[in-house]
Amino acid sequence: MCVCVYAYLRGVVCSALEPHVSFTPNDRSLSLVAISPPRPNPITGDNRNQLWAQDSISSSVLLLPAPRLLATKYTCLHTHSLTNTTHTKEKKTCPSRWSMFSCSCYLLSERSGSWDEGRKDCRNKGADLVVIESPEEQNYLITLTQNPTWIGLNDKEEEGKWKWIDGTPLTLKYWESNQPDNGAGDTRWGEEDCAHIRTPANTLWNDRSCGASLHWVCEKMS
Repeated sequence: MCVCVYAYLRGVVCSALEPHVSFTPNDRSLSLVAISPPRPNPITGDNRNQLWAQDSISSSVLLLPAPRLLATKYTCLHTHSLTNTTHTKEKKTCPSRWSMFSCSCYLLSERSGSWDEGRKDCRNKGADLVVIESPEEQNYLITLTQNPTWIGLNDKEEEGKWKWIDGTPLTLKYWESNQPDNGAGDTRWGEEDCAHIRTPANTLWNDRSCGASLHWVCEKMS
């Protein structure tokens, strides 16, 4: 069995483990515990080196830091047989009114508000503002909204240093041309420290004052 844990660190840890795997999430770390496997069976050959066929490994406790309340964005389980290469995914569902893409559930707000109001609303629902980490997710999100929509990206801590709400730096970028511009020095716009997706006619990102009233997209693992 291969257990892939997509942590909020944006890394994937994939190990071949015995089926006895338990996850213990909390607001600081994720523990992955595996029971040591049975003794491997030897395979003999013409050469003098002894090969070992081992379909499982022993594993010590692995701790993954989790900078936000939810320990992981999503966990997908894949099973694999040495004689059957068919892969299956554990079936997951989303709550009513939420939509699913990959292993996450998404909800577009019915009302508008500031970036902080949007994040508070998402967290009250056991979610958070969406973190976009692939072109496919970006393309999916623009099908959800017909209006400018907050995403979980800001540079509140340091101007020009954009981070997602889970603390990870921005690597995949979909900024509109000449954006972000922090208001381009126009005092009418104020400090533009929060990011949003524009309307479907222009689906790239723009920076905006965090106090502006926009819709938002919440995301949580399915």
